[in-house]
Amino acid sequence: MLFTMEKLSITLTSELAALVRNKVAAGGYASNSEVVREALRMLRERDSLKAHKLEWLRDKVAGS
Repeated sequence: MLFTMEKLSITLTSELAALVRNKVAAGGYASNSEVVREALRMLRERDSLKAHKLEWLRDKVAGS
């Protein structure tokens, strides 16, 4: 699957910037961009899970 890439400039705290650099230095990622993309994918997944849990809870309450 091919994705269109868009260049985006972001500003991070020193602590987050160090975390990104350390992830790359440890060899788990080839670039800072890969770290940020993975973090955003994880955020999207977490948001989706939270939405599903909320829907499940609402169904439970409505069924009580």
